[in-house]
Amino acid sequence: MFSRIHDRLGTAGFVVAIVALVAALAGTAFAAVDRLSPQEKKEVKKIAAKLVTAGPTGPQGAAGANGTNGTNGAAGAAGATGPTGAKGATGATGATGATGPAGTTLPSGQTMRGVWGFTITGVPQAYAQISFPLRLTSEPEPHWMPFGEAPTTECPGSVSDPKAAKGHVCIYGKTTVNVEPIEFVSDDLFRSGFLFAFNLENEAADADAHGTWAATAP
Repeated sequence: MFSRIHDRLGTAGFVVAIVALVAALAGTAFAAVDRLSPQEKKEVKKIAAKLVTAGPTGPQGAAGANGTNGTNGAAGAAGATGPTGAKGATGATGATGATGPAGTTLPSGQTMRGVWGFTITGVPQAYAQISFPLRLTSEPEPHWMPFGEAPTTECPGSVSDPKAAKGHVCIYGKTTVNVEPIEFVSDDLFRSGFLFAFNLENEAADADAHGTWAATAP
């Protein structure tokens, strides 16, 4: 059969016919196929089928290497400072505080507090001056409370927390060096304040005394 096809087409034609049929089986048309008889085409297709039969699947190729991660870029420069924001609204007005004592007189039962002290040398006597910020309406009773003295009913506080019962003035001592308290001196019955007098034990040495006081209006 192949010899007859070869004799009819010649070597070049025979090759063209085979190639044309192979291409036709792959989806491409050639005019040379039409020159063969049905029987020749059938024989050539058998040959072509053998030629185009797919071979066995080859082994899977090795996986490619992973790509290298890129490095981070350099940090950008700091941005410019933004504009100042608008001024906020004014807050609401706070509540009115409690009314303080009226005038210059301390109300009955209210307490005033303060500090006293002096340092002196070369005199026989020294005075601690105590002035009340508000005037008392009647004369209170004064008391001396040396440092470490136990609280009393009239003076229930301490030098760090001075207190006085109603109608009393309490003088709390913290330091008394080279002095001895002797008397209270007042020109207005202790209503505006008083002087607390000390004798120096040694006039040639430094004398020092200080502490706190509390006065509660009668």
